[in-house]
Amino acid sequence: MQKRIESNILLTDDDLSPQSQHCQKSFAYFMVGISSLLEYLQSPYGQVSHIILPSEYPLSPEIEKKIYHYQSTQRSKKQTSHKQVIITKARTLEALVLSEPWHILKRKKAKPSDDRFLHRPLKECVFRVVISLWQEKIFTDTVKDADTLVVILDHIHDPRNFGAIIRSAAFFGVRYLFIPKDRQVPLTETVVHCSRGGVGYVQVIQVVNLSRIIKRLKSLGYWILGADICANAENISDLTGFYDRVALILGHEGSGLSTAVKKKCDRKVTIPGNNSSISSLNVSVAAGILLQALSMK
Repeated sequence: MQKRIESNILLTDDDLSPQSQHCQKSFAYFMVGISSLLEYLQSPYGQVSHIILPSEYPLSPEIEKKIYHYQSTQRSKKQTSHKQVIITKARTLEALVLSEPWHILKRKKAKPSDDRFLHRPLKECVFRVVISLWQEKIFTDTVKDADTLVVILDHIHDPRNFGAIIRSAAFFGVRYLFIPKDRQVPLTETVVHCSRGGVGYVQVIQVVNLSRIIKRLKSLGYWILGADICANAENISDLTGFYDRVALILGHEGSGLSTAVKKKCDRKVTIPGNNSSISSLNVSVAAGILLQALSMK
């Protein structure tokens, strides 16, 4: 019986980059789409190791050039243990389990539907990307003066919201995003897919205690702004360009900021609307608006 590979795999030490002393866990995910591939090839943190293309798919000179440049950059910086990106052409998804190095990875027993899945024609590019969950130490060791904006998530539960927030953070140049270890959606395949390549540009750092990282950020000169709809929250447009360094906290989809985190905020900010019957925006939508306002100087 054929087996279908799991879509998210905890990697061995051989798969980890030399930065693994800062890494909590690394996972391999299968991604789909040439546009996502091109974004990952240009990202500083996502590591692309294998690409499977449809048999009839033309590998354009532009894509070949980007792959070659990616490989050269990774080797020169020693960012990955893979010497080159392996490119395979195939007619069906069966290549995921029959081609090297897929068969050496962890697998699960096939279900009756898996055979149909594996023999389905391959119509789009499929690639394997390695994503890491980082330790707090990577922030303290690599933070720069240019890192004027960071994001903290206060127990987000929806993976699609998490992924969309990562995408917005990447778009506005945020390098560090902090999440709590408990009562927070983890870095899953859905999160990675919804970030549409953004997770390759943002270092997601898991911390045990949000209060401690907030205290640490304050000591580094960051002002802590919490997104809230309380009566004393200030219009975000009034604070545009007001602070040199900002940590933006986004709360749970239903209950908002937790009490402990709310007390540690220097200010609460809100987005004014024109409909009194609707009190707030979806957290991922609000994240994009707030980040855009705070990124303006």
